[in-house]
Amino acid sequence: MNKLSQTIKLRDGRKLGYAEYGDTEGKPLFYFHGNPGTRTEAKMSVLTLSEKTARIISIDRPGFGLSDYKGDRTILDWSDDVEELADSLGYKKFSILGISGGSPYVLGCAYKIPHRCQSVGIIAGISPINKHTIRLEGVSKKMVFVNKKLPFLFRTFFWMKMARHARSEDESRIRKKMLAHVTKNFSKPDKKLLNRPKIMDILCERMRDIGRISTKGTMCDRKLIFRNWGFKLEEISKKVKVYLWQGYFDKTVPISIGKYMSKKIPNCKAEFFPEEGHISVCINRINEIATCLTKSL
Repeated sequence: MNKLSQTIKLRDGRKLGYAEYGDTEGKPLFYFHGNPGTRTEAKMSVLTLSEKTARIISIDRPGFGLSDYKGDRTILDWSDDVEELADSLGYKKFSILGISGGSPYVLGCAYKIPHRCQSVGIIAGISPINKHTIRLEGVSKKMVFVNKKLPFLFRTFFWMKMARHARSEDESRIRKKMLAHVTKNFSKPDKKLLNRPKIMDILCERMRDIGRISTKGTMCDRKLIFRNWGFKLEEISKKVKVYLWQGYFDKTVPISIGKYMSKKIPNCKAEFFPEEGHISVCINRINEIATCLTKSL
C-alpha cells in the first residue's frame, strides 16, 4: 500500500486524500497543511523526526491534492471530514498540528470537537482578520483589501507566479521559480534550510501537486480565512490545550499575530523562537513539538 497517496470515501460521496509519515504504531497526530499546500508538505517536517515519536497523518483539504473540491464549505465543516477519517482509522482521540494557513482549521476543530482533540498546536498560525488584527504591526492592509474585496487579483497572481510553472515538465524551470520564491519571501533561517537539496525536492514536488489541480481549492481556502470563521478565539474550550509556536524571523506571518492569538485563546501556551523563521520551526523543532502534542495520548 502506498501510504503517501491514500484516500477514503466520505459519507457525502467525496474523496478525502491523506498521507502517513513517521511511526505507524505511534500516537496519532493529524497534520493540516498551509495555503497553498498539499499532504506532501509534511515531508519537510519528518526529515528530522525521530523514530517512535508519532504517526503523522497529513490530510488534503477539499480541492487540494487528492481531495475532491467542495463548494460552499466553511472552516467549521472541516472538523466533520477529520472525524470521519479518525473513525475510519480507529481513533477516538487525537492531536492536531497545523502550519500557517492550516491554523484556522486546527482552531475550528478545537472549538467544534473538543471531545476528540487531546491537544492542538499551530506553527506560525494565521488569526481571524478583523479590526483588531489589521492594526497589528506587520499586517499588510493592502493584502487584506485585495483578498476581501478583489480576490480575482490574487487568483491571477497565483496563476502567473506559481500554478502555471508547476504544470511544466521542465524540472529546472520549477526549481528556478521555487528558488526565486524562497529568496524573495523567506528570512535567513528559512533560506538556510530551503537551500538543502532534499527540502527543495519536497517543495518542487508540492509545487507540482498544486499545478495538477484547479486553483479553486486554494482560492476557496483564502476566501474563508478572510471571512468570519464562525467562532471567536475566546470561545475555544478551555478543556483543549492549545500550543502555539512561532519564529521571530517570520516574514510571512507577523510575530504580532502570534502574540495576539496567545492572549485571546483561553488555554494557550505560546513559545516564540528568536532564531527561527516561518518554515524552520516545523523542521528544526518537530521532535519537541510532536512529543509535546502526543505525550498525554
